[in-house]
Amino acid sequence: MTGEAKIGDTIVGVGRMAVLEPNVDVPVVMALGTKAVICGGAPMESPRKINWNFVSSDAEKIAAARADWTAAIQAGGTARFPAVPGDEDEWIPLPS
Repeated sequence: MTGEAKIGDTIVGVGRMAVLEPNVDVPVVMALGTKAVICGGAPMESPRKINWNFVSSDAEKIAAARADWTAAIQAGGTARFPAVPGDEDEWIPLPS
């Protein structure tokens, strides 16, 4: 988050995250110019696995994403991981 928000009686500042109680209405007031990401939904039914920038509940999907990322680096972009248009031309290799 950039800027400042008031969630209930709590001030939340730059770079902070707030986790709200489910099924509880609470007022959220953001200062002018504040930018924030609001996420919500039902809890995940299975634990998440994380490997570098890849997150899934399925280890095979993470392995496939790692292979696809390596292929994208070698090809200068792929359908799954296209090159970023503009000035960005550096690919970050997977950590070992």
